[in-house]
Amino acid sequence: MKLAHRHDMFITVSLIILAAVVLSVMNAVYFFYFYQDDGVRRFTVAVGFCVFLILIALLYRFGRTIGSWAFRYRFALGGGLFVLCVVFGVSGSSIGLTSQFTGAQDNGILFGISRPIRSDEWVVLTPFTLSQYQTGFSYTSDLLRAAVTDITTVYALPVMDISMVFHPFMLGYLFLVPAQGLAFFWCGRIIALFLVSFEMMRIITGDKRGLSAVGALLITLSPLVQWWFAVNGLVEMLVGGQLAIVLFHHYVDEPRLWMRSLLVVCMMLCLGMFLFALYPAWEVPLAYLFLLLLAWQIWENRGKLKALPRKDIGIWLLGVVILSVLVIRMVYLSWDAIQITQSTVYPGQRSSTGGGCASLLLDYAASVALPIFNSFPYLNSSESAMVIDLFPLPYILAAIVLLREKTRDFLSISLFILGVVLLLFGTVGFPEFLAKATLLSHSTASRAMAIAGFVGLILLVRSLVLMKRPVGRTLAVVIAVSVCLLALYLYSIYSPGYLGSRAVCAIVLGTIAIPTYLALRYPVRKAAVLFCVSMTIIAVYAGAFVNPIRSGLSVVYDSPLYAGVSEVVSEDPTASWAVIGDTMAENNLLAIAGAPTVNTVNTYPNLAIWNKLDPTGTYADIYNRYAHIKIDVVSDDYGDPIFELVQTDSFKVHVTLTQLHDSLGVTYLYTQEDLTQYDTSDVWVEEVDTGKTLPDGWRIYRIESR
Repeated sequence: MKLAHRHDMFITVSLIILAAVVLSVMNAVYFFYFYQDDGVRRFTVAVGFCVFLILIALLYRFGRTIGSWAFRYRFALGGGLFVLCVVFGVSGSSIGLTSQFTGAQDNGILFGISRPIRSDEWVVLTPFTLSQYQTGFSYTSDLLRAAVTDITTVYALPVMDISMVFHPFMLGYLFLVPAQGLAFFWCGRIIALFLVSFEMMRIITGDKRGLSAVGALLITLSPLVQWWFAVNGLVEMLVGGQLAIVLFHHYVDEPRLWMRSLLVVCMMLCLGMFLFALYPAWEVPLAYLFLLLLAWQIWENRGKLKALPRKDIGIWLLGVVILSVLVIRMVYLSWDAIQITQSTVYPGQRSSTGGGCASLLLDYAASVALPIFNSFPYLNSSESAMVIDLFPLPYILAAIVLLREKTRDFLSISLFILGVVLLLFGTVGFPEFLAKATLLSHSTASRAMAIAGFVGLILLVRSLVLMKRPVGRTLAVVIAVSVCLLALYLYSIYSPGYLGSRAVCAIVLGTIAIPTYLALRYPVRKAAVLFCVSMTIIAVYAGAFVNPIRSGLSVVYDSPLYAGVSEVVSEDPTASWAVIGDTMAENNLLAIAGAPTVNTVNTYPNLAIWNKLDPTGTYADIYNRYAHIKIDVVSDDYGDPIFELVQTDSFKVHVTLTQLHDSLGVTYLYTQEDLTQYDTSDVWVEEVDTGKTLPDGWRIYRIESR
């Protein structure tokens, strides 16, 4: 009894010490860079420190009771949290950054900061999505590009169509006001991702619920997911792929025919959700991972599958037919857009042989500090964001399980091989024929490395479950220190400025050394508990602070920009607009107010109008791409239009007022420039008095002609 009491006391004290050290360092660094007021900083650090200590102590003391209760009501808890977030319009959007363009104050931030680097979300996706309220959620939009634009397949937006079965998180927009629709999208995805990942991890761990919860948290709050949360369909891929495996796992044990039929149909819809994320750079390596997991489940349940009645063949055929009909219908309706996209210079003709990304091998450690420092001058936060898999630990533990303990585990062996393949593609590269044969040519080195992190995380969790004996203390210390030295070496080569910050360096060492040592000692119960606690803390700091917590969309709908543009649109709803100048955000914000805008982001090129400006195709390689478009007005004696490539996904076009009016079909111009200087006897501009106050310096012109 005394030994048991001492054991409990040791773990409790160890937890508190670990929490105190890690939280005090991270809180101090985090709030030092986010808040400049010492009183606020000290108060917040103290409160956060005490709350975390209390939570950790409570979780250890009543962990089983709390865990059992939370597990039993996990879906009800998730559903309740989802409803609350939707009611109060809570999201993680950085749309508040548009305040500098809309002329409104952003009063919606509840916690954290908006991220300028996530312009794919606040400049493109969210404005595009909100513009659908003006179209009645039609299958195509004439607001984007000021031309009929497919917004269902190439760039999935909410539409009143059956295709939404493949985009379930967009459904909220169809029946909720914009702020609540945005909350439905953000909160539904993060809650669903955690719950589905937890169920997936339960299968991986053999229902070790504590470790499964930590694994689910590491997926949901992984820097990769959080920095790319709203765009490119990564969450949909992870939810769809994992849910399909979970449903298959339950399918083989389901005795009722009608329920098995429902599960098969749902699996087909999950497959559709995965496919129509339409981002091959992540889909291809993730497809390998999910096919591997499916093969493992088939192997593990081969006896049960043989015992299923033959009529189940009909169930699967029905599911395939339903999926095929929906897919064929969507492809048919969007065929022109798909063809144009495939023929673009970017991203349609992109092909990769990998290689050159060895610097990302241990970037998961830097990922922990990315939310704290916002972004490093030598690191792109989004591109550097990885999954915290503790590389190379998963492969070390797998080798221990497979070689030292001679455990023949189909899943571990398969994950080991897949992880090595993806890492080789990312670091060394493949010959062109091999890259094309494996379809990895549709991915990139950095994207493959990111997915290798998911493979490594699953391999890590699986190895921890299978490991029977801990690694010796001395060897564990040697391995942990060696990995830290490897990280320091890589950073000294690829990111020398990284070592300039002692705080960041300490976080890197703590992120690697502590959990690596504890994982190697995992079969010892106290090491297992401390490992789970340390990884939970790391996951929270690496991912929970990436996106802001905000409420509402007053920054858009109560803004001078929205009021002024809406006034003109109400009088002339079909006229085309263009934003003039070195701008990006305004180009898409006008569409929210219902203005058909030529130079919104072209998700695929509007070749019809660009060919009018460039009939010989001289600049086709510049405008035949996904692109942000800047328009510069020049005088009539400038000559022919000139297209200028700014970067891979951006170009500028120099045009006259005549070309804007006659070739691009533009009637209204939104700009900060005085365009009257470009008037001619045939074409001129008149400033429009909207009766509303526009953002400082901005004006609306109407092009007039004889």
